[in-house]
Amino acid sequence: MVIFGMGRGRGLSRSEVVFAWRDDGEVKRKVDLVEKIGPGDRSLTWRFPWHAPLDAASLVLPGKLAPRSPFLGRLAADGGELRAMFGTLWLLLPGAGAVLGALALADTSGHAVPPAYWLIASITVLAIFEALAGAIATIVFFGGILISGGFWNEAEPDFPHSVLVFLILSLLWTSLPLIGTATRPFRRLGRPSARYAWDRVADLIIASLLCAWIAQKSLEVTDLFAGTETGLEEHADQLAIIVLATIVIRIMIEHLASIWYPKRLTEVETDGVLPPPTRFANLIGITVRTAAYSFIGHVFIGTCWQWWLGTALFFVPQVGALVQHRFRAVELFKKLVPKGLVEVFVLIVACTLAVRFAEEHVESDLDAIRYAFLALAVPPALIGAVSLFGGEAERGKRTWVREMIGLVILVVTVTLALQGWEY
Repeated sequence: MVIFGMGRGRGLSRSEVVFAWRDDGEVKRKVDLVEKIGPGDRSLTWRFPWHAPLDAASLVLPGKLAPRSPFLGRLAADGGELRAMFGTLWLLLPGAGAVLGALALADTSGHAVPPAYWLIASITVLAIFEALAGAIATIVFFGGILISGGFWNEAEPDFPHSVLVFLILSLLWTSLPLIGTATRPFRRLGRPSARYAWDRVADLIIASLLCAWIAQKSLEVTDLFAGTETGLEEHADQLAIIVLATIVIRIMIEHLASIWYPKRLTEVETDGVLPPPTRFANLIGITVRTAAYSFIGHVFIGTCWQWWLGTALFFVPQVGALVQHRFRAVELFKKLVPKGLVEVFVLIVACTLAVRFAEEHVESDLDAIRYAFLALAVPPALIGAVSLFGGEAERGKRTWVREMIGLVILVVTVTLALQGWEY
């Protein structure tokens, strides 16, 4: 639910990608316009045949796709540092995604079940370095299952659980690095200083821990989503460690690319913030997110008033965000709207307390799950409602006192997330 809450119109669906200046409070997408040429720009690592068409596509596609789909725009923009460093050799990554997707399809014999753990981990790692490669692996795997009729055959899992398997693996194989960059930038420009070093360490710790936590929780619920025992839950901690280490490596590569390949980065990355999505694209995104949320709920609790109300609470604030400019900003609400790590912290605590309250006051297991589903929708809905009167996001003056408070929130959030709470 924390992931859904982050994605409801402001977090994962936004157009910004992996870039920030040191002083950006909202991690705005900008491009390094520094004229200097680094040692990598003069090297042979990227000077392979046909790199020019790839550079041109890398420069244009994100801006073309973003108005129609923020997700596709960010997917196309991801991995710019690898295209800058290796030119056409970057194509090996999408190729590897296709191969791993085919291996996963063969491993499951065309059934909509999770493949072997090593394949899940391999594709997840590949996706962290290049989200498009993970997306291709996902398309090959589930496309093959769809063509072979694996979603509708009589073997386990049934159709609803097959869709749930698709959702959980798509999260790991496509969205994980985009979730990380939606929270903290993988690359941050700025002159070396204590503040800059602090920001870089914070980026590394927050992004890696968040992605590792998501990977861990995703594998822990695989049996539940697949409707059968997969044996993957025992690997959840191991995958979390692998994801954490891979995110750290990715951030280090991004940092080195900004130092060694500054000129090349300007040749493969969109100049400025990606264009905002159209109203129609926003509505499509809201529909897809709400459909996924309500589908997951319906599989476990069926049609009931809690399902209808929970879905409405998830849907309405997102639609309200589209007309936020029509609401008059209230100064108090500007300060109440949580952002970034604070929002994640609030969602974790609020959702957990809401679910526990629902479970403790209902005797029937089914009713407990139904009320828990409804309770999960309340905190993000409240944040969305307050955001309507929050106006444009603003950031107060940065001080070391604020930074220390942020550090405390980070430690508490990580501690709570790792204490075994069930979400």
